[in-house]
Amino acid sequence: MAATGRVFGLRSNIPISSDDVSLRNSPFRRPTSISYCSDDNGNSAPRRKRLLACAASKDVQYRIKEEGQVENHDYRVFLLDSSGKKISPWHDIPLQLDDGVFNFVVEIPKDTNLRMEVATDEQFTPIKQDERGGRLRCNLSWNYGLLPQTWEDPSSANLEVEGAFGDNDPVDVIEIGDSPANIGDVLKVKPLAALALIDEGKLDWKIIAISLKDVRETLVNDVDDVEKFFPGALTSISSFFRDYKMIYGGVRGNKYGLGNKPLNKDYALKVIRESNEAWSKLSKRFHLGMTYHCSWGDGVFNFVVQVQKDTNLRMEMASDEPFIPIKQEKRGGIILKLGGFVASFLWWTMNWNYGLFPQTGTDPLSTNEEVEGAFGDDDPSKHTYHDIILVPSHFNSSFC
Repeated sequence: MAATGRVFGLRSNIPISSDDVSLRNSPFRRPTSISYCSDDNGNSAPRRKRLLACAASKDVQYRIKEEGQVENHDYRVFLLDSSGKKISPWHDIPLQLDDGVFNFVVEIPKDTNLRMEVATDEQFTPIKQDERGGRLRCNLSWNYGLLPQTWEDPSSANLEVEGAFGDNDPVDVIEIGDSPANIGDVLKVKPLAALALIDEGKLDWKIIAISLKDVRETLVNDVDDVEKFFPGALTSISSFFRDYKMIYGGVRGNKYGLGNKPLNKDYALKVIRESNEAWSKLSKRFHLGMTYHCSWGDGVFNFVVQVQKDTNLRMEMASDEPFIPIKQEKRGGIILKLGGFVASFLWWTMNWNYGLFPQTGTDPLSTNEEVEGAFGDDDPSKHTYHDIILVPSHFNSSFC
């Protein structure tokens, strides 16, 4: 990094405490990009400019690995790549395959009654049985799951949908084809419509799509075609997701925004694009200057990284500069690193992520009688993360 380099953050503007727990205990894994394109027969194809992050045209095969017992709370379904390594169905599978074609990860197969979902707070984000409200069962007439590399941002209000904030999950998909899938299947689908479901005040988009393997796939290309070739499907889907909480013992049902009706394909693509952009921004936070959330008891706090684990760049907040960026620390005009001996300075490697709590300070005019009457060092409070393992492209360990 050049001596003039800066990583800009907001020491004063980032709150120390936050109710946004979107990143607490996150297993976020940076995806492996696929740098080539080919058709289903393996023939090379020209690379196209994509509007979405992490697109690919390679027909990749995935496998699953089950752990625990079905219908128990410890049951997990992990996805494996072609080499047998565990991957995240949320972060490591590319979203877009071709223009208008997307990957869809099945959580709940059609005509089954196990309520399954991706565990966004676990390493490798496996598919687990949903335990909310103590219930493990539901009953769906469609294949249901998620669009990988999408995220409904809980800090962003959608002014088109009653100002509702995202639900902090990937975007959901309802696949209306005739064939039941399996848990963990990765299907190629094309979006047809969208529903702006508001669930307990949070925006929970539902994308209605069809598998490319369905016999009627070529006949349906937009929301009007769904009603024509799958009569009653839109009404059934809308009614189910509006009322299912009451059916299964809830106090109240959900509602829809944007006129209480399904939106067309173009709007569905807009939702996918925006949620992919939100996911992309989320993935880029996991680097120097990232604001992490860590929890002690009931408290949730922000933590800004200055020095990354297992690196040797000695970084600090430039408290005397506008916007207080993160800079390389200097002493006597020499840029300091960590690790080795240079110019008689001891340089070493940090074994933890190291940084500060925003909106804190240790007062240099105040003595602490409990700590030998020492004065503060006029800097924010420091914190280290012992449990995060950062590697160049991704990390696998949970926070905190």
